[in-house]
Amino acid sequence: MVVLKVKGKSEKEIFLYETSTKSAIDEVVTEIVEMWNLRLRIKWYITNGEELAKETGCEQLKKAVEDAREYTSVEYANRRKPCEKGVLEEHIKVMRGATMIANPQDYSKGVDVLAKEVESLEIESEDVRLKMQYTLQMMLDDCASGDMNEILDPHTAVMWFASKEMHRDKELWEFTGKNEKSTVLVKLTANNQHAPGKEPPVDQQMQKEMMAYWFKKQEEEKRIAEDDEIGWEGATWADPKQLKGAFQGLKDLKIR
Repeated sequence: MVVLKVKGKSEKEIFLYETSTKSAIDEVVTEIVEMWNLRLRIKWYITNGEELAKETGCEQLKKAVEDAREYTSVEYANRRKPCEKGVLEEHIKVMRGATMIANPQDYSKGVDVLAKEVESLEIESEDVRLKMQYTLQMMLDDCASGDMNEILDPHTAVMWFASKEMHRDKELWEFTGKNEKSTVLVKLTANNQHAPGKEPPVDQQMQKEMMAYWFKKQEEEKRIAEDDEIGWEGATWADPKQLKGAFQGLKDLKIR
């Protein structure tokens, strides 16, 4: 299976997707984008669920948030573990269920009743009131989506490989080759956006390691040069007058 390394705008927005080089790009892009959107929902649930877990002390919600964070982390991808759509959906289901456990009475009343109760609370800040109402409604309706600016349409989004658009009417191997053991970096954009910027030749970690290596090498060469210079001082063969005297017959030239 070929591994597609899906990367967002930062080094932390990465997940792996396994498929075959014979797969239709249309099917691959559609599922990857659906997974991208699910990960945005999970990110939203993690942020809000974490706050709710602290307020209610609900251990089920706390664990659900921690498990979801681990599965969607860049460290998970760095361990070369692929991400699956079904697992993402299950994490959302578990977090939503844990949220209901944290507030069993409230969630049994429905969205409209709960919204009215939030409005009746003695909250001085209107922003806080609106945020609480919005958060609870989103969790109840199961429509949390995260940053709307990052949501992509599964049917029109574009996937890029090596700054080339991977046209949906083709198969994956036409861009990546037929090696099923390869790992290729891909990026997503909306259909009306330009190609994403090119990746640097090496990543940040490799760049740090290279700089450390060359610094160590330069220091070693400097130390060797200083040792040689110290070793030459006072040596007769390194004395320019010794060479001149030898040719004048004043001294024997000693070479070691």
